[in-house]
Amino acid sequence: MTPVMDEDSPYQSPASFSPPALPQGPTPQAVKVFGILHLVFAGFGVVFGLWGLVSMKFMSMVQGAAPSDPTIVVQRKYMEDLWPVTAMSSIFYLGLAALLLVSGLKLVRSKPDGIMWSNRYSWTSITTKIISLVVAILYVLPLTNRMTGEIFTNTRGMPAGSAHMMTGVMKSVNSVATVVGPVLSCIYPLLALYFLSRPAVKAWAGSKR
Repeated sequence: MTPVMDEDSPYQSPASFSPPALPQGPTPQAVKVFGILHLVFAGFGVVFGLWGLVSMKFMSMVQGAAPSDPTIVVQRKYMEDLWPVTAMSSIFYLGLAALLLVSGLKLVRSKPDGIMWSNRYSWTSITTKIISLVVAILYVLPLTNRMTGEIFTNTRGMPAGSAHMMTGVMKSVNSVATVVGPVLSCIYPLLALYFLSRPAVKAWAGSKR
């Protein structure tokens, strides 16, 4: 006869059981905030990207009203020489806008992989800013300085000394703007990297998987 084991017997192995699932915490505020900001900046990126692609045609139409004006001629030549860089920047804007759109939609919907897409945007954005800075220093800045000098030289009624002084001032301003612009534009992707890598955000993303 098989002995019957008591349910409370110390010799009986405990029944296996699965631990209860931990409740998921609320979505961190940073996820929602950057989701909305990503969508807003995605819209700006599309606008700037498309404008860069059509700006050459638009400027040609506007400047066509005064083809003999020396200043207009100089500006048109500058725009033509700058067109490859303008096209490159437009492609950068549209590509980054696509990454922002994907990550923004996922973040506002509290999808944890939105953080991965946001990180892809941030590192891609920083890379494009570095490329833009190098191109600006080596190519855009010399073109801008040349255009500035020609405009002041061709300005009627301006003494040669004043034209030389103004050209020097504008070259200094152009040099500062060339460096400061890309550096400042890296602030937002760096903030996204920082706030979306905080422990609370990582814990929330881990709980959603």
